[in-house]
Amino acid sequence: MFAARIFIRLRCFGRLFWDDALVTFALLLSLMNTITWHIIAEPLFRWGLVASGKIQPSLTLMQDLEKFLVGGFVTMIGFITCVWVIKLAFMVFFHRLVVDIRHLRIQWWATLVYTILSGLACYTTLMPQCQVPPAERVIRNCFNDSALYWNYFSMWFNTAMDISSDCFIMAIPMVILWNIPVPLHKKLALAGIFSLVLFTIIAAVLRSALPLRYNSVTRDPGYPAWMYMWSSIEHNIGSYPNTAGLR
Repeated sequence: MFAARIFIRLRCFGRLFWDDALVTFALLLSLMNTITWHIIAEPLFRWGLVASGKIQPSLTLMQDLEKFLVGGFVTMIGFITCVWVIKLAFMVFFHRLVVDIRHLRIQWWATLVYTILSGLACYTTLMPQCQVPPAERVIRNCFNDSALYWNYFSMWFNTAMDISSDCFIMAIPMVILWNIPVPLHKKLALAGIFSLVLFTIIAAVLRSALPLRYNSVTRDPGYPAWMYMWSSIEHNIGSYPNTAGLR
């Protein structure tokens, strides 16, 4: 899909655009996250089993935790960045469509400001003191109700920012579609493409839905795998509607 996007852009327009650069960057971030998760998979599950009391701690427990902390923090930063880079790619593409329509330009700028601020807000909810080594400090300060509750709040806050910004962004093409003189079946086809964003919204909700109680985030050894699976689905499906910019 990505190769087809680049080929058609070069074939039809003879050049690439800024949204192509953003999608390329998002793809590289997705690849980085996949590689990182594979590196930390074994210590991650081993630590999860120890934390849930299913196996006894090994001599490499602290090394496993530190490896997981570093990898987990990197992938968290990478995931937030990847998702918001995809959003900005949409915005760059839509700008070419609304540049000559005043009321849509106003809507575009308002959406851009909200998208940027919501992304920055997600970074502020991270807890480096509980997500980077040394492991002894993390165990001492971050395995309490206050830290676990903040982790739960952060997860749902980021999900809310993700979903709300998606809704604002997708409102732009929907307004355009229903105000341009093209056949209804073409409008519905394009609306269907952009509606793929609904799947990313569902993925975002499912990513956060497993821990029904805040302490299950760390006590369920299967949660990291669940989170990775739905995070991967979200930012990969989220890039597909960008192919609407091919034509």
